[in-house]
Amino acid sequence: HDFGRNDTDGNLPGKENSRQAFREYRPNPSFGENEQGIYTSFRQGPVEVFLLDARWFAGTEETRTLLGAQQWAWLERSLRDSTAPYKVLACGMVFNGSVRPGKTDCWGRYPNEYQKLLDTIIRAGATGVVLVSGDVHWSRVIRHDTKARIGYDLVEWTTSPVHERL
Repeated sequence: HDFGRNDTDGNLPGKENSRQAFREYRPNPSFGENEQGIYTSFRQGPVEVFLLDARWFAGTEETRTLLGAQQWAWLERSLRDSTAPYKVLACGMVFNGSVRPGKTDCWGRYPNEYQKLLDTIIRAGATGVVLVSGDVHWSRVIRHDTKARIGYDLVEWTTSPVHERL
């Protein structure tokens, strides 16, 4: 979930080296686009998993962003094209703001990005979306009250560490 320093963003010098090391040691089906990021997707039966990269582009664009314009376009296009009944959006940081005081690397600190995520789900017509997150060092399940906005509530599974109690 991090490259370089803990809780860093896409302005970290040398991030290209971290991406290269990741490419050499991880068997992902792809690694972002245009030599940027490490986002990708894969399908296993009725589930398509979208691995989001909330580090590479974070803080690098004029408008405060986590995913960056390139990855947002990829995500919307990929969700729209997916025929999987279940779509897992997986991210190394939590999609909510229930974190320790002062923690800056969570979707809750980027409220416009979270709203953009909901808008992307709507525009793509994506159903069956589930969120999987990590980095807060305990496991939990959170229901996001999104039914009025996207037609169903999003459920977030935080899985770090997996052996922790819910």
